[in-house]
Amino acid sequence: MIVYRYLELEYLQRFRNEGKIYVSTFKKVKSHPNEQLRDETEGEFEVEMTPRSKPESHSSDTMNQISSIHFAQVLSENVFTVMPNSSATFKQKLEDAYIFCTSSVNSSELKEKWNCNAVFRITDIFSFAEIMYEELSNEKNNGNVVGYIVDKVTYGFKRRRLTPKNKDDVISRLTYDVCLRKPMEFRREKEWRIVFLAIKTDLVKPHEITCPKLLTFCQF
Repeated sequence: MIVYRYLELEYLQRFRNEGKIYVSTFKKVKSHPNEQLRDETEGEFEVEMTPRSKPESHSSDTMNQISSIHFAQVLSENVFTVMPNSSATFKQKLEDAYIFCTSSVNSSELKEKWNCNAVFRITDIFSFAEIMYEELSNEKNNGNVVGYIVDKVTYGFKRRRLTPKNKDDVISRLTYDVCLRKPMEFRREKEWRIVFLAIKTDLVKPHEITCPKLLTFCQF
């Protein structure tokens, strides 16, 4: 999959000449000073139970999988039941993770929106992600990164309804929905991103890595 990385010219030259590239974080992206670029819901997703005609029940195991830890504390029974005409909403929130954003399109519109004056092509984002993961997960970087996701962002409501029939699908998609879903207003960005998940989120900080091997999958 070919994607494009937008950045300032000085950083492109730094990457091309020295193999140094910047990796951001969800917290950094959420607090972006440009309102047009800032998405304060990054790393968040809601699962909602809204029974229509009869009560809906789920096991405590299911609810613990879709709930933040403070919700799990109230699940003292074996089942969690919501009655008709009422609702329960559980918010998933990623404390932090590394994020590397790209787009499937190369356009002057995105350059202007993201306030960038340079762009380079990544010819194979999957191989690029694998090499970046190897670098971020080594001891030099605290060995804190334990997995990664690479995929296109989906755009739409950041909420899904949970029912007894779709619970397996909702649970299996949760990590993707939290990390790779954005509101519709951002859909023209056609973003592809790499998310690197960490054990200790308090150690996740935006920083520059040196990895010349990444240049193998780039065109300038």
